[in-house]
Amino acid sequence: MLSEAEKERRWQASGLENDTIFGLVMGRKDICKLFLESAIPDVDFTDLEVTTQKGIVNHYHSKSVRLDVVAVDEQGNHYDIEIQVKNEHNVPQRSKFYHSMMTNRMLEQGENYQKVKATYVIFVCMFNVNTEEALSHFEMINRNNLSEKLNDGTHTILLNVNADSSKLNENLQGLVQVLRRESVNQSQLGQKLSRALKEVKGDMLVKNQLGYSSDDMVLYGRQENIQMMIADKEELGLSEKTIVRFIMKTLYLTEEEAEALYDEMLEDLEKQKQNQK
Repeated sequence: MLSEAEKERRWQASGLENDTIFGLVMGRKDICKLFLESAIPDVDFTDLEVTTQKGIVNHYHSKSVRLDVVAVDEQGNHYDIEIQVKNEHNVPQRSKFYHSMMTNRMLEQGENYQKVKATYVIFVCMFNVNTEEALSHFEMINRNNLSEKLNDGTHTILLNVNADSSKLNENLQGLVQVLRRESVNQSQLGQKLSRALKEVKGDMLVKNQLGYSSDDMVLYGRQENIQMMIADKEELGLSEKTIVRFIMKTLYLTEEEAEALYDEMLEDLEKQKQNQK
C-alpha cells in the first residue's frame, strides 16, 4: 500500500504523457484545434467538436476501446488523437482497429457508402516507432503506382517524440518539448499546453477523480531508453544497480518498484530474443 506522500509524489511527477491528463489538456477545443492545424495544415478546422475519453463498442462480443481525444470537423471527418507511452509493438494494428471503430459508426442501416467520411488516427508516441521521421503521414496508395492514392479517407499520422524535431513546425516542437520536459519555446501551442498542464495538475477535483494512487501514475515515458540501457549494459559498462538507480530517479519509483520494473523489462528482452530465433 502506497503512503499518501508517495501517492502525492507520483501525482506531481505525472505529466502530459499520462493518458488521462493528455485527454484533459488536448481535449480543450482551442488546444486540439491548434494541434490539428499544425499536424494537418491542409485541412480546415474552423468548426470543430471535441470529446475526450470516448468509449466505443460496436458489438457485445467485440473488443471495446476508449479513445483519448476525438474531434469531428464541419464535414463530419473524424480525428482520433492518442498518446502512446508504452511500446507494445502494435501501432499499425491499433491504428487499423481505431479506424474501423470510428468508421463503423458513421452509417445507419440502408445508408449509402458515399456518406462515409475521412478518419484520421494520430499517435503521439513516447517511443521510437518504425520511422526516422518526427512526423509521418500514411495513406492508402497503389503499390504499382506510388503517386496514385486510393482516396478512401484513411489517414494515420505518427508523431515520434524521440526523433529529431528540428524539421517540425514551431507548434509541434512546443508539444514535443512539453512531453520531453524541456524548456518550451514561445509557440502558441507550446505555451497553451504548458499553462493547461499546470491548471490540470493544480485542480484538486481532477486529482481526486483520477485516483492518483493507481499504477497509471508510474511514468513509462522513458521505457524504451531504459530497455536499451539494459540490453546494452555490458557494452556501456553499466551494472544492474546503476540502472535500477536510474529508473528510480527517472520514473520516481521506490527501489523495490524499480527492481521489479527492471526484471520485467529484462524478461521482455529475453522473450524478444527468443521470438527472433
